[in-house]
Amino acid sequence: MGLWADAKRRMKSIKKDIQYGDVLDPDESGTYGRKAKRDVEDYSVDEFWDAFQKSETGGIKDPWIRTMAKDAPGGSTAYGPVQLTKGLVTEYLKNNPKLMEDEGLIDFSMKFIDQGDEFLRHGNEEGKLEFYNPRYDYGGKGHLYGAQDQEDYSKLTKTIMGDLWEKSKKTDAPVENLIKYWRWGQKDAKTLGRDADPRYFKEFYKQLRD
Repeated sequence: MGLWADAKRRMKSIKKDIQYGDVLDPDESGTYGRKAKRDVEDYSVDEFWDAFQKSETGGIKDPWIRTMAKDAPGGSTAYGPVQLTKGLVTEYLKNNPKLMEDEGLIDFSMKFIDQGDEFLRHGNEEGKLEFYNPRYDYGGKGHLYGAQDQEDYSKLTKTIMGDLWEKSKKTDAPVENLIKYWRWGQKDAKTLGRDADPRYFKEFYKQLRD
């Protein structure tokens, strides 16, 4: 088989894998890793959660902190192991309140939004805000890190993640789109992809196949 024919065969195979979310990043030699394709029903929210945690806060000793991305446009409220944002929780309370109510997540969602408000109030305000509190600045612990808070956070994030997975399963690239939905939101996911944050996708897929 000629080099051009072999290259076309490899790219066709790689593109086919994208619909399953299983295409892997090339290693240092430029060779693509391969794995058996998995049916979308074989994935679990728990393994997605672990993969997002690896991508978001995998290198941080204590993941129960506000994001350290202090230069994020408009300020970021991302918090905790999978960096859930106030905006995403607010979106679900507004557009899918039945899901949140059925799962008993209304109260914690409101607490999370309140903490997000404090993040926006104190972020990058050291020396400027009269009652500045570093726990709400970038890299701060916030106040929702107790044992019950962590349990509620896990339930909330997995509930939202599960709903996003149900939506992404209907697309031509389920896992790829789930990553984009969580990383950037459904609106921005239409224009952003792995080129915008290759490290994030690489860490996610690495964790997913380990």
